[in-house]
Amino acid sequence: DNIAVGVGETDTGSSFSTAIDLREDGIFTVRYVINHGADDKTLGNSAVFNFSKNLPKGTRIRLFYQQDSTPVAVGEYVVDGENGVSSVKASAFVALPGSGTIPDGGTAGIGSETYYLVITLPNNKDNFTNTNGAVNFTVSVAARDITGLTKTEYETTAHIIPDEKEETGEPQSKIQDATLGESQNKILSATVNMYGAIIRKGSLSDGILSFDSSDTANGEEGAPADVRHQSKFYVWRIAIGDWGTDVNISDTQSGSVVTTDNYVYVLADNKLTVSGTYTVELMEVTNTQYPAAGVVIWSYTGATSGN
Repeated sequence: DNIAVGVGETDTGSSFSTAIDLREDGIFTVRYVINHGADDKTLGNSAVFNFSKNLPKGTRIRLFYQQDSTPVAVGEYVVDGENGVSSVKASAFVALPGSGTIPDGGTAGIGSETYYLVITLPNNKDNFTNTNGAVNFTVSVAARDITGLTKTEYETTAHIIPDEKEETGEPQSKIQDATLGESQNKILSATVNMYGAIIRKGSLSDGILSFDSSDTANGEEGAPADVRHQSKFYVWRIAIGDWGTDVNISDTQSGSVVTTDNYVYVLADNKLTVSGTYTVELMEVTNTQYPAAGVVIWSYTGATSGN
């Protein structure tokens, strides 16, 4: 059995290792492989994934389950408790439409099982206490319980190395104990070194709203690239009724303006002149021509503080 972690959403073998570096609002994949022995045909109970620090509220986990390298089921789990969760049982995942059943133990006749957990942490925030250096986040499982093994003795012949007073060494027999024990519970683990996130928001000064980003890793040595956001763009979203009155572009326009029935979208490269009562939202998008499919990561209403 083995457990490993990889950056992002991945099933590529070379992407996994026992330790990775990640931003605190990143996405990572846990891979847990169970190889059943000839006499070990069942796990006995559902796999349980334990975390050294609680996964925070809003974390989304997608489970991809395979038997003998064949996809069987896909499930989803959302952390909704205020205090987060310290463990997740495989059987707690809700199977998606069209998916097979996620087993709760009982895998008779199966040679191997593979669990892929894609863990998406809440975006645009530090999700763990990051006071000095990286936060070590560990994912662990208890390897399968091996039962019913009996004590076995076997005889081997060893050639004894002669000492100074003898010219030859005589072969001798030795009785060895091949018992693996009546029960084994081995803890397997992998580590994610969490570094501060890059926080993106608006900054208001003298009626001008501008895009701002700050790296909360503070230049820590070893801080990794912000992989989750490498192909993302940022746009302002303004209600159609506020555009042109309370909210305007303050300088030469950068990029095109996308207008829908309810909103106007402009690149966050543009600084905005704001006044009166208004709401401006900062969105993260993958396509600036179809910004409505993005997600809001920060908002500002009137003279209130952003959140």
